[in-house]
Amino acid sequence: AVGDRERLLHWAGGSLVPDGTLILWLGREDAETLRTIAGWAWGEAALIPGSKSRVILIGRRAPNRQSRVPRGTPS
Repeated sequence: AVGDRERLLHWAGGSLVPDGTLILWLGREDAETLRTIAGWAWGEAALIPGSKSRVILIGRRAPNRQSRVPRGTPS
């Protein structure tokens, strides 16, 4: 279920160091679902050699655009 994936990403996001990388070994369908959840920037899923549907998915937390100060704006 998507809720389980969101909980996993929430936990991982809180456990990673800033700019940390999350690497997941999962099924292709799960990878496609995770890529639709906001707040993360994902690379392309890489097929695991010898597998038909298992992939490695690498991602990082997406920058929080609301907390960024536009360039040229005094902070």
